[in-house]
Amino acid sequence: MRDFYQEPVPGGVSERLWKENQDLARMSLHHPFVQGLGDGTLDSAAFQTYMAQDTLYLNGYIRTLSYCIAKSDVTATGGDLLALLDGVGDELKACHQHYIDNPDATGPEAACRKYVDFLLAIGQAADLGPSVVIAAVIPCARLYAWIGKELTMGKEISEDHPFRRWLLSYSDEPINTSAKILESLLDKQIRPGEFGEVAQAYRRAMELEYDFFDSFGGCLGRPSEGTMKIPTVLIVSGSDSGGGAGHQADLKTLEALGVYSTSALTSITAQNTKGVQQIQVVNEDIFAAQMNSVTSDFEVSVVKLGLVPTARQLEIVGEKLAELPMVVDPVLVATSGDDLVAQKNAEDVLAMYKERIFPRATIITPNVVEAERILGRKEISGVYEARAAAQALAQYGSKYVLLKGGHDETDPKACRDVLYDREKDEFYEFTNRRIATINTHGTGCTLASAISAFMARGYPVPVAVERAIGYLHEVIVRSCGVPLGQGTNRPLVHSANSVWANYV
Repeated sequence: MRDFYQEPVPGGVSERLWKENQDLARMSLHHPFVQGLGDGTLDSAAFQTYMAQDTLYLNGYIRTLSYCIAKSDVTATGGDLLALLDGVGDELKACHQHYIDNPDATGPEAACRKYVDFLLAIGQAADLGPSVVIAAVIPCARLYAWIGKELTMGKEISEDHPFRRWLLSYSDEPINTSAKILESLLDKQIRPGEFGEVAQAYRRAMELEYDFFDSFGGCLGRPSEGTMKIPTVLIVSGSDSGGGAGHQADLKTLEALGVYSTSALTSITAQNTKGVQQIQVVNEDIFAAQMNSVTSDFEVSVVKLGLVPTARQLEIVGEKLAELPMVVDPVLVATSGDDLVAQKNAEDVLAMYKERIFPRATIITPNVVEAERILGRKEISGVYEARAAAQALAQYGSKYVLLKGGHDETDPKACRDVLYDREKDEFYEFTNRRIATINTHGTGCTLASAISAFMARGYPVPVAVERAIGYLHEVIVRSCGVPLGQGTNRPLVHSANSVWANYV
């Protein structure tokens, strides 16, 4: 699909507002309702209700745009806003009427009424200038354009996708143009001293957008047997008694990203924010039985492999799960620096990874320390050495290698992850601001699980990696300063709705 999406113009007020509200944007994107729209698993009755309510909302949105015209300098902005009004009208006729005949049959429900009342109150307020009104209507256009891009990026939407028309409409040029027009007007019209009111209106509209999606959570419906496939990941990893890494981090990540998780525990660890105190390996028979139980009953989309502390367990994984897409996080060392694979087993474990697991893996996700152990080389630092190391790791057979940059401190301000596509011989680089925090326990587990979640939802590996890195960055930012544990290796806060999310 052609990508029409453009970010707000750099340096403007609109860009600042969009960046400051990324938490709500991502909450909306990852809402099960929105994800169901993207992958086609949303119950059709819920979608019909949503479209009817959205049509009623857009009627109020058009009225608010009219207030924008009335309050603005018509000679400078009237033409653009009138064109925008026509565009919203076209959307009503095309996309919405494609799915529903009579949106007025039910009347506006609470979330719709609340959002429309907010917009109209802003538009009618005599003491609020046009910039505040424009700020209140931007989130609808910007958020939908971004969600449309995120749900379709790297995908071809099949002709039989139940929500194909919706996805095409909200990833197309008109919705992106609407966002750009409004943002351009805001950047031009905002006056000194208005930013506080503008930011408040923008934020409130973003909150109401999320509430609108969330209002349909109770009517997702129960689909008939066989009408939908629920993305399911089989986690093969060790338990972390402190809840920060391992199996617990995997479960939290998959839950946050709307994917069902099943389990095969490899080990039970006694660990906390101070380090790893003890490890007990799970008996081979019960380890194999767990995988048999899951695969004989569930349709597993992806396997996520974490800590597997013995060569025999890795061999069993190769025997039982060889035909499934596999995300392999070759966990050898905890974030605290503690060895998780006994020294006496290390060589056998590395050999089994290379012989049985990596050749079957869709993607492997070692950090720099693990890559150095696997390759038997020291001091992988900088992007060029990372690229060379990723290529070398790919020779063991995985389709992709993601070499994580968190342990490479060559650049103290940035963290660079390198993804290598072996079949295409192509590199992708992902750069994020390095965050000074001690809440990093379980970052590797979280990233690999997030990749498996997005793969389970059907995203190509490079897109899944990009989105997973974005999720991890968001989680690290949210977790900064959360005082869980007494050590220097503290856990992450995965859910934006967690009681800890607003602790600090």
